[in-house]
Amino acid sequence: MHATPRLIAAVVLLGAPLVASEGFAPTTPGTPGAGGLVPALTGTGAVTVGSANNALLLSDALPSASTTLVLGLTQLGAPFKGGILGPNPDLLLFGLTTGSGGTVSLPFHLPGSIPVGTEIFAQFYVVDPGAPAGFSASNTIKVLVRKPTAAEFLFPGATYAAGDRPFSVVNADLDGDGVLDLVTGNADSDDVSILLGTGDGTFTAAQHFSAGNLPRAVEVTDLDGDGVRDVVVANGLSQDVSVLLGVGDGSFGAAQHHAVGVSLWGVAVGDLNADGALDLAVAGGGVSVLLGVGNGSFGPPQLFPTGTSPRSVAIADLDADGALDLAVTNTDSHDISVLLGAGDGTFAAAQSFAAGSRPLSVKVEDLDGNGVLDLACVNGTFTGFASVLLGAGDGTFGAVQSFNVGNFPVWLSLADLDADGVSDLAVANSSSDDVSVLLGAGDGTFSPAQSFDVEDGPYAMAVADFDADGVLDLAVANSSSDNVTVLINQQGN
Repeated sequence: MHATPRLIAAVVLLGAPLVASEGFAPTTPGTPGAGGLVPALTGTGAVTVGSANNALLLSDALPSASTTLVLGLTQLGAPFKGGILGPNPDLLLFGLTTGSGGTVSLPFHLPGSIPVGTEIFAQFYVVDPGAPAGFSASNTIKVLVRKPTAAEFLFPGATYAAGDRPFSVVNADLDGDGVLDLVTGNADSDDVSILLGTGDGTFTAAQHFSAGNLPRAVEVTDLDGDGVRDVVVANGLSQDVSVLLGVGDGSFGAAQHHAVGVSLWGVAVGDLNADGALDLAVAGGGVSVLLGVGNGSFGPPQLFPTGTSPRSVAIADLDADGALDLAVTNTDSHDISVLLGAGDGTFAAAQSFAAGSRPLSVKVEDLDGNGVLDLACVNGTFTGFASVLLGAGDGTFGAVQSFNVGNFPVWLSLADLDADGVSDLAVANSSSDDVSVLLGAGDGTFSPAQSFDVEDGPYAMAVADFDADGVLDLAVANSSSDNVTVLINQQGN
């Protein structure tokens, strides 16, 4: 709860019995004060895991009176002060005073760690010298924490036309106005689409710029050091990397092509040889490294073997030696290859770690809060799942842990979607036409998936605060409907 930190603690302390009803519901009646008026307690908001739009509302109480809020995880229903004490008094909050109209408004935030099904009972006692026992009491209400629906956690906003069969989407400020924009890589129209943001979660109509043949993956960064974002595209049929240098107004120059010689699937950007210029790692036929010159051009590819059918690549310092390493998913050998970097743009032989069936999109982050980087990927099977491999800190990883998601997941994002300081999983499921959100516990495990519908064939996601309300939203590239759906996170509203 943003306004009253004590109530956050109170909510966290409560347990989680599973019940069937939902929302705010009255239970025991109140006790009248002087004049016979009975204080009324109601609640507003979604009352869902992580929701920030909730409030307890007390009315019809004595004006300018001291009150006590009683919170409990079970209902007591015992006689007290001439009325009925509804909640078991697990926590008492003193010092809340009614306003001149006899009201109290108490907003609260349910942390993302609260389990679905938690029951909370609440009741106000009001100091009222004219009442028979010196107190009046509100009715008791029961609050049930339930799973958010799409309209409460991620609300489908507008959908925007992109190119044909968008396989990727990323966000960046492309025109220097301080507002985030979107880029999609479109596999069938052989181009990228630029959708400029307005700052309120909406986007302008797409502009299109030619890339290579069958663009599969896109990254955005400043490759030539001019302070303007550029676009990098990994192409499947033309077997090359396209670089489109940004002009600064959201438009781009003609694509420059850098041959790799194999069909490409994934691309990542980082300074792999520590010379101050950004380099590229692309997945396809192994992992190829193209060292950057610093002006947006690159040297010839150096190929490093991986497992079979590499699809996605991530760059991070996995063994904490100061040199960047590579993690590559291999769909047909069902593993992740880890290639430890020497710091000069070369890499040691790949080490393989089992990652479940057909691993696809891979991301790197500290998921269990121990200061060591971990791996997460999705597994492209019809009854899909996401996999987590916890890191040992030396570039090796533990046994895979799997979490169920939707049908045929193809993309994974890691982000703190419920604003509790812990990373969550967001997964695009191409066959079930939805996004799965799994809230993180902070120990490398995740809650059961919540599903949010998008359009046909979701294939990639970008995560950012698109409407500038302080919480992260999702932009989902729908490959079969040729568009992007923006899911606005309601917790900032």
